[in-house]
Amino acid sequence: MKKTVSILISAILAACLLLGACSGSVPDATQSGQTSPEERSEPVSEEISEPVSEPASAQESEEESFEGSSEESSEPDPSALFFKEATELLAKDWYLTELIIMGGIRVIETIDDPFALQPLSQDNPYHDSSVLKAELESVYTEEAISEILAYPMYGAPLVSIDGPVTRVSAHFCPAAESPQVVPNAVIESFSELYAAVSVPDLNGETHLIGFVPTENGWRMERSYFFSVHDQTIAPELSASNTGSAASVPGKCLIINLFIDDGESSWTDGEIDTVLGLVDTAASFIKSSSGSYGAGFEYECTDRSASLRLATDEKLPSDMENYVRFDLLFAGTVFGSLKNYAASYFDLEKYDNYCVLIHLNKKGRSYSLRSDTANFDREFYSCERAVTYYSADAGYEYRSTASLYAHEILHLFGANDLYGESVTAEQAAAIAHYYPNDIMAGVSDDIEMLGVSAVTAYAAGMLSRLPEQFAMFFND
Repeated sequence: MKKTVSILISAILAACLLLGACSGSVPDATQSGQTSPEERSEPVSEEISEPVSEPASAQESEEESFEGSSEESSEPDPSALFFKEATELLAKDWYLTELIIMGGIRVIETIDDPFALQPLSQDNPYHDSSVLKAELESVYTEEAISEILAYPMYGAPLVSIDGPVTRVSAHFCPAAESPQVVPNAVIESFSELYAAVSVPDLNGETHLIGFVPTENGWRMERSYFFSVHDQTIAPELSASNTGSAASVPGKCLIINLFIDDGESSWTDGEIDTVLGLVDTAASFIKSSSGSYGAGFEYECTDRSASLRLATDEKLPSDMENYVRFDLLFAGTVFGSLKNYAASYFDLEKYDNYCVLIHLNKKGRSYSLRSDTANFDREFYSCERAVTYYSADAGYEYRSTASLYAHEILHLFGANDLYGESVTAEQAAAIAHYYPNDIMAGVSDDIEMLGVSAVTAYAAGMLSRLPEQFAMFFND
């Protein structure tokens, strides 16, 4: 009996070992510290049939690690957020440029007087000025908005939102700029206080645009248009930088030549009166040149230094026979007016010089200047004006300081801005932009007159001309 029991127990143990080896789930009790199958109350087969699960601690650790890396990757990049906002602002800026500066806002409007501000119709989406104001404030700083609304320099602004209704003018439209290529823009600098973006245009040129933060987000400190647009031009002029009165800046000698002819003569008192007017004229040119940042020094010959000439010939009182003045010197030992002046004055001491030929009788004064557009340019390298003196207050061409300034500026290259010398468009523009230009008309009071950018550029006081006046130098 004992032997039978022993065999039975051995068989049971062998079966258990075989099952444990097949499942691989029963660890060695002596190594793991767990109870042996013999010590458990539940059947061995139930224990090994349960699925093996991952330890809870390992599962929690994995979840925490995943959540941590997700938070890091979703942290917003301030520069990326800025750049997204900047590109949106650039797109709005281009739209507003075409709307305001390029005239898109008035596309459906009929403008009776292009130089005057006129209200937009009620059908226009920007009739209410607050709508346009909100658009501007969503893109620009206050300074940038002021620059846009003050444009252009002369005449009425293109757009005004001063009142409840938007008003527009149509007197000027600048040359369009090459569009931005925003997808190729890059951040050049970035901080919490300032950022700059380099924006290329279709021509491949890059432009740096600044942005500043506000309580409502980033704003452009200047429109792309004003950041890249050169609002000046430099047309070539045929009468500038030629002849003896090449350009206003520098030191100029004004030589006064008084002629007695077969029907008129000069007294000392009359000469002194004319010299006073000439000096006032030169002083006016100096002041005007200074206002443009250019210097002008002059020396007018006084009564003792001024030249005197007498002829029995009755000289003409208009420009029709101007060559007769040249013939006065051609038959002398001097051969020309230039040689005549050079024999009395050291002309090399001056940057410029000119001769004012005075006659004491009524007539319409005129200038003879060196101009590359004329075949006789070299003959008039000694630039001169023929002036007629009259104290008759009722005479249309009476002598005034402004008359002498007008003629002297001609010699420096300035053009007439009245009558047949200008087109209807040019006449309208000068009347609205600078109605008191001395080249548009003379006055008894020279202080009431000035020098516009058109005249300043032609006479060399300005090195570049505001684009707004391009119409005066178009071929």
